[in-house]
Amino acid sequence: MFVKYFFSNSVTIMQNVNVISFSYTELMKEPSIIHSHPHCEIIVPLNNNGVLLCNNRTLDVKSNSIYVINPNVSHTELKAAGASNEYNAFKYYVVKVNDIIYNDDGSAADITVISDSAFISDMKNYLKNAYAAAEKDRNVLTELNLSCFYYVFLDLLKDKKRYREENDNDKMVTDFVREFEYYVSKNYHTKIYVKEFAENHGISQNVLEKKFRQETGFTPCEYINKKRLDVAKDLLQSSSYTIYQISQNCGFISPAYFTAQFKKREGLTPKELRKKALSLK
Repeated sequence: MFVKYFFSNSVTIMQNVNVISFSYTELMKEPSIIHSHPHCEIIVPLNNNGVLLCNNRTLDVKSNSIYVINPNVSHTELKAAGASNEYNAFKYYVVKVNDIIYNDDGSAADITVISDSAFISDMKNYLKNAYAAAEKDRNVLTELNLSCFYYVFLDLLKDKKRYREENDNDKMVTDFVREFEYYVSKNYHTKIYVKEFAENHGISQNVLEKKFRQETGFTPCEYINKKRLDVAKDLLQSSSYTIYQISQNCGFISPAYFTAQFKKREGLTPKELRKKALSLK
């Protein structure tokens, strides 16, 4: 039992929630069919990795996180490409958990990822021990076991939500901003999905956009465009790449769009800037 967690039946997050079932499964032995459930599904991978396809978006499932799936979306678990082993996981089903499946701004989240390492370590130890006991005696997984897991999980989320609210402008949010800047610096040449980045870091897109603008003066999309234009300008002045090659290498959807965005910021077309740079050498 978890003596360091306080279980309370009075907190708001636990209202309107019912325990339905608790099961241990080898996910990869189940049919990989797109499906949805009339309940929230909590997946706790115990070992190895896998892939979750949700609303046509692929998310890597890793054994150091817990995944909460919105019951309103279609999803399936798939074996990761090149994976040699199946991964085991506990699944836990609840009917309605509003504070889990919704973002801070009230919009529905397809998937909520919980990555608190200490909590996950404790939770996995508990689940493994519970399963080992159940292998010997199926009656071991009593309602008490279910409630223990359930309330520990909800208390974690309650604390996480409170922490997020109390530290709206603190280092946690600043770290997300710095992480996004780093992510853009490494991926500006590809299609970047701001919503996916936010969800993978446990915050909503609206919160990320608001805090990013406060920290940098740019929206995430404006920052991505700025980074691409900065790199393109440098390549125009220091490389022999064609305009087409630069537009592709910097992630612009077309040379025409690149030219339009570049002229809007620099007052010159890419060709004009290159000509000017060559004349100064």
